[in-house]
Amino acid sequence: MSKLGTLILGDTYRDSVFLMQLSSKVEKEAGVELASAMSGTDRNKDLFADSGLSTEEVQNALPDDLIIAVRADTEENLAKALKRAEELLKETNKEEAVGERKIERLEQAVEAVEGLNLALISVAGDFAKYEAAKAVNLGLNVMLYSDNVPLEAELKIKEMAHEKGLLVMGPDCGTSIINGVPLAFANEVRRGPIGIVGASGTGIQEVTVLIDRYGGGISHAIGTGGRDPKAEIGGITMLDALQLLQDDPQTEVILIVAKPPAKVVEEKISAFIKACPKAVVVNYAGEADDSTVTPFGGFYGHSLEEAAMLALEKAGVKHEMPELFSDLDCAQLETELKALPATAKYFRGIYGGGSLCYESMFLIKQNLDLPLHSNTPLEGVQALADVHKSVENLFLDMGEDEFTQGKPHPMIDPTTKVRRLIEEAKDPEVAVILTDCVIGYGSYEDPAGMLAEALSELEQKPIVIASVCGTEADFQKHSAQVKKLQEQGVHVCRSNREAALLTVEVMKKLEKERA
Repeated sequence: MSKLGTLILGDTYRDSVFLMQLSSKVEKEAGVELASAMSGTDRNKDLFADSGLSTEEVQNALPDDLIIAVRADTEENLAKALKRAEELLKETNKEEAVGERKIERLEQAVEAVEGLNLALISVAGDFAKYEAAKAVNLGLNVMLYSDNVPLEAELKIKEMAHEKGLLVMGPDCGTSIINGVPLAFANEVRRGPIGIVGASGTGIQEVTVLIDRYGGGISHAIGTGGRDPKAEIGGITMLDALQLLQDDPQTEVILIVAKPPAKVVEEKISAFIKACPKAVVVNYAGEADDSTVTPFGGFYGHSLEEAAMLALEKAGVKHEMPELFSDLDCAQLETELKALPATAKYFRGIYGGGSLCYESMFLIKQNLDLPLHSNTPLEGVQALADVHKSVENLFLDMGEDEFTQGKPHPMIDPTTKVRRLIEEAKDPEVAVILTDCVIGYGSYEDPAGMLAEALSELEQKPIVIASVCGTEADFQKHSAQVKKLQEQGVHVCRSNREAALLTVEVMKKLEKERA
């Protein structure tokens, strides 16, 4: 029978990214079945309970307490895992200071360091709204990484910032690049004339790495948080960020990346495009209609890749992009197709990046007349009744709450994502696996290596198609990640779009052969 143990540290704080990494490291200890580290807020207590990690100590913890809960196979392994957690915490216990003065609050930082103008906030959503409001009142722009901030609080904070001429990027803003500095999940890309505003984390990452790969560069990439373009918020950050890029002498071309905004926000963006003296390129994920962009003088990209290429063109950056599938081993693909068992007839898309999952779903829905299922369905796609049970052709965004409660996001630790992918690959009815690999700051040190190792243990596998979102300058190195996947027979595409369209071609050929 499994053993459950907890470690409660009073009045202790660590940011959520560190805690997810700590959970991941502890979970890799011998005999550990599940580990989670979170603050003692009511919502987090519910997450511990949902994960089967709740104890009396957990339920009695205070909001300012740090809780580490572990389930292991034996008392001995449980004790070792909890000790490992303590060691990891001690490694970060050095107090940060400026001179002789210990910095504990935002006010002290602003007083101690001249010229501060940005606060990156990553605390539990229960506290994030207060810290964000405090930062705005101190004259700081805010990147609000935290989620679970109430909608009304987001609106109020953004209205405060707007009045002060400041930006609030977020809540749930995972990616930005400000003056060449990557924040949270972002990639190492060269500086250049293209400025980006995005309500899409991995969407921003995909366009920035493609722009970098084909010779362009980024002035700024400003994340807004996914709710900003909704009617309730009114696109406050998006519209303020667009104005900043219009006024920015470094920016020559503006690129907007988002899901289709609310009509009232869409109309404001259209008006901005019409009045803007700079070229504006737009990609609304899952939206084929360009009538709110091109009639107003903008340029519409029907995919993230097309939008990136348009931005390069408008910036005057010469680039040569290979023909579709020209870099792939099509002969090997044909061989694998013929070798598939007679039962193989479905594809499964297993993603860590939500925007990449959404784009692939849209492209495949456009090009294949097949029943599609997803835990994050777009219009015309059926919602999965049970996310843990696969049916027919499906897309899974493994970064959604149902997969990350008490566990790290798959970009931080892809273990859960890889396990599900391998489970799908063992299904004799699966012909194709489609997936992403996102590298860069904040991401796992070797996501391709983890997947490649898991694939190497399969005696027989379906066709596996992937794209790697990253650059050569990222610490994981794009080419190194590609090589690891290719060595296991994965067909690695140059972009998320190409990977989705290759899946379309394979499924069409499979249907033709089976007809």
